Amino acid sequence: MIEPKLRFKTDDGSDFPEWNEIKISDAITESKRPIHMKDDDQYQLLTVKRRNEGIVSRGLFCGKNILVKNYYQVKQGDYIISKRQIVHGANGIVSAELDGAIVSNEYMVLSNSDVLLMDYLALYSMTKKMYHKFYISSYGVDIEKMFFNIDDWKKKTIYVPCLEEQKKIVMFLHTIDVVIDKQKAIVALWEKRKKGVMQKLFSQEIRFKANDGSQFPEWEEKKISECTKFVKDGTHGTHKNVSNGHPLLSAKDIFDNVVHIPNDSRLISDEDYNKIFSKYNLQVGDVLITIVGTLGRTALVTDVCKHVAFQRSVGIMRPDKNIIDSSYLKTVCDVAYFQNQLEIKKNKGAQAGVYLGTLSDIAIPVPCLVEQKKIADCLSALDDVIDNYKETLNAWKELKKGLLQQMFV
Repeated sequence: MIEPKLRFKTDDGSDFPEWNEIKISDAITESKRPIHMKDDDQYQLLTVKRRNEGIVSRGLFCGKNILVKNYYQVKQGDYIISKRQIVHGANGIVSAELDGAIVSNEYMVLSNSDVLLMDYLALYSMTKKMYHKFYISSYGVDIEKMFFNIDDWKKKTIYVPCLEEQKKIVMFLHTIDVVIDKQKAIVALWEKRKKGVMQKLFSQEIRFKANDGSQFPEWEEKKISECTKFVKDGTHGTHKNVSNGHPLLSAKDIFDNVVHIPNDSRLISDEDYNKIFSKYNLQVGDVLITIVGTLGRTALVTDVCKHVAFQRSVGIMRPDKNIIDSSYLKTVCDVAYFQNQLEIKKNKGAQAGVYLGTLSDIAIPVPCLVEQKKIADCLSALDDVIDNYKETLNAWKELKKGLLQQMFV
């Protein structure tokens, strides 16, 4: 048999038995607990998040407001699979808080069997091997709409250790999950603190003073168009893919305050790149903002990304350095007021978006340049703290990912 790279031993130091290769159908136990829904009773509905991020409540609903009545009750420790989202990692374990909730027949519910613990299966589902099994047992043209063929999946085989070794694997990885959850809480706490500082700064509840202790001038209010050289968006054209060229990125590549250039980025030719930038080039300090789909994520152009191109889902603002600092402009675009303006002013089409003219007309507070720099430096220091905690969090996540690949076959 194929041996995992990492194995546990029994409490007395001896080896556990070899893992058995068995059909999934012989390892799992489906649980169907149909309910008779009453109009006046309340029911907690569940949904399963993608990327193995678990099960969450959709809220409490009165029976008469639930149109489809074909629902099943779930219990703590059940393992749930979303039949329409499993290729995206939509599965997880029911927590104690969600015990007794209900799901529709769009979900498959499994419980512990004589040979397989659901906590173990949930961990196995995070591995590339199980992702592949889920994928090849799903059908459909559109990756977003693939449907899970349960009968085909049940025919696949998996290697399963004895229950005692499963328990040791689950307990070990649970300790890492505890560390990850604590680190997530620390990141969330610092992000909350930063929001609080931003609120106090931009409401002017707190004001910086000049180095000599004097007051800075009163803030002005200016439209984006009044404090930038230009506001543009990325290319609207169609471009051929090439094997060597310039990355063509979109809104999805801007997150966590930076531009991410994936290894498998779409590449365009020098000719297309030069056409896109025939009248200007990206410069370090330009402010990028997502304006189609997920709105309002921002990043500064750096040396790393000044030679890439963007699709129309990304807006590009060049600050007038006599009026506004690049870091300050990015920061003011991150505040709740500005984000709310984007939400209010977005178009109502199938895909949310903000027109360049609308973006240019949004008014922002503009202190003097020296005070802008103090504000930007203050928030940048908080970002550094948050980034350090995020690096630690990602390191723990990578450790868990590596262990998963070595502990399962």
